[in-house]
Amino acid sequence: AMAEIPEPPAGETLVQEVARAQKSATVKALVGIALICGIAGYFASRPFKGTGAEVPPAQWRVAAADLELKIPSGWVIAQAGDTEVLARTVTIPTGFADNVNVMTLAAKGKTLAAIEAENRAEISPLAAQVHSIGRQVYPWGEGLGFDYERIYPGKPRLRHAGVIILRGDRQIVVTVTCQADRWRAVRADLKRLLDGIVLDDVLSVETEPR
Repeated sequence: AMAEIPEPPAGETLVQEVARAQKSATVKALVGIALICGIAGYFASRPFKGTGAEVPPAQWRVAAADLELKIPSGWVIAQAGDTEVLARTVTIPTGFADNVNVMTLAAKGKTLAAIEAENRAEISPLAAQVHSIGRQVYPWGEGLGFDYERIYPGKPRLRHAGVIILRGDRQIVVTVTCQADRWRAVRADLKRLLDGIVLDDVLSVETEPR
């Protein structure tokens, strides 16, 4: 089943802001993560409405990132304009739906080690608590895992966790965002989501010696 999120008020939306930032030569992985958090939170805070009773798909294909995610039980594909996210259905009526966002950023020649160092240095000042940032091995290859909490004005304390995958000249960022007090309920779904990433055989995942 597909959920819809109404169009936002006039003015630049976070979708447009992200698109503009992606064109900037100065955008960094941290900026990408921060914008993902904002965009996911924005989508999740909008009212949802169902569009049918179709059987939910088992996979969420994100063509722009050349990957598919296995949809955990209790999650649904949601749409805002041209952008899709996953939302945890039980949290939709609460005013903030736990959600998953996928985004691509230019790698600009950076190695995974450089991206790790950059994020370690720059996430800490923004985060209320950093749980982990570091390279991890998943069933599909190596990625840069991250897990931290952040406080936004007017919103509950949020937890952002996910992975950055380096493929050729792109960083693919998969971010799960939930209210921090719901973490225990989301943690198992996060592991299934990240372990179950299916990458198209377009480019190999970049790995490096530690």
